[in-house]
Amino acid sequence: MTGRKLELAANASYWDGAPQLSKLEFVNIPEVAGRITALENGEVDVLTQIPPDQVGSVKGGDGISYSTTPSWTYYFDWFNSNRKPFNDKRVRQAMWHALNLEGTIKDLFGDLATVAQAPLAQGVIGAPKLALYSYDPAKAKQLLTEAGYPNGFSTSMQWPLEGGPNIRALAQAMISDWAKIGVTVKPLEKERAQWLEDFGKLNWDMNLQTNVTGTGDADYTLARLYVCSAKRNGYCNPALDKLLLDARSSVDQSERPKLYQDAGQILWTDAVGIFPADLASNSAVRSRVRDFTMPPSGRPLFAKVTVSGS
Repeated sequence: MTGRKLELAANASYWDGAPQLSKLEFVNIPEVAGRITALENGEVDVLTQIPPDQVGSVKGGDGISYSTTPSWTYYFDWFNSNRKPFNDKRVRQAMWHALNLEGTIKDLFGDLATVAQAPLAQGVIGAPKLALYSYDPAKAKQLLTEAGYPNGFSTSMQWPLEGGPNIRALAQAMISDWAKIGVTVKPLEKERAQWLEDFGKLNWDMNLQTNVTGTGDADYTLARLYVCSAKRNGYCNPALDKLLLDARSSVDQSERPKLYQDAGQILWTDAVGIFPADLASNSAVRSRVRDFTMPPSGRPLFAKVTVSGS
């Protein structure tokens, strides 16, 4: 419900010292325009997760400071490897080569995203830097022909409503690129409850969403999502399992990056999914707020915040 508030009281025994503020209020304002207006009017002091196409509304605003910070959040588009034609690696690779990701990410996100170089965001401990898939529609068509789909095929892609910044526009751009190689993709934007149910049941062909490596360590994403026992997307590779589980059990910090490099390369080469972009976090803060911090996890820190005049 619009206007509903969640009020948090300060914990005087907090491990890092008592917070400077006695309480915080989180206000539910569903519409982006309403949130921006509330910031401009001083009804709220901090606004985060501002959509790229709305940044201009707050950047340079009177008494408002806008900033971006690196994050551990990224987009991925998984293939359901249980279903034809995505059980064929050549088809999955073709779908990636068909995308003009550099142009799309620049157009849709500006400085709020970069084309991904791994199956998790850069900055995460253990994230490798892998060679980008080239934008090569001719190669994509060749791979489809080799896989037995010279005339393309029809499939679908699901994503959750408001599941990430510009997610609908990103999906539409990808679908448009795929159409150029003869692949027709039905867009399925779903309410979150329905999307979650279908996602868990593997009731999808392709699945587009954001994800965040909450701990800042590659294990949280790679070994949680891609070992065979996870059964997340129909992909299973015992060689990958061994690399990921060896990395999980290793305490040798010089060995773990090598294991994740090899594991990341397998996921990349096998095109388990397409990894379009690493996202940055952004925030707009009124001038009376001091020491607000947005860490890479995307979870704002308020423990040290002070507010002048409060």
